[in-house]
Amino acid sequence: MSAIEAYFAWLARTASAVAGDLGEPADPAALAALEQHVGFALPDALVRLYGLHDGQRHDSRLGVVYGLEFLS
Repeated sequence: MSAIEAYFAWLARTASAVAGDLGEPADPAALAALEQHVGFALPDALVRLYGLHDGQRHDSRLGVVYGLEFLS
């Protein structure tokens, strides 16, 4: 389990409202389109992060880290 996967597992155990607000995995085609748009490959860690959750749905108004929202 990666550090970010461990963090999301901890979040689910300790802050279920925030964890429940996380989005579905990002569409790989959308990530590829972003790479085309910016003109360079996204860092692997960022691709893995958004492969888990494409930001938050913003239903709970609670942030994932220090109250900051995880943008999609």
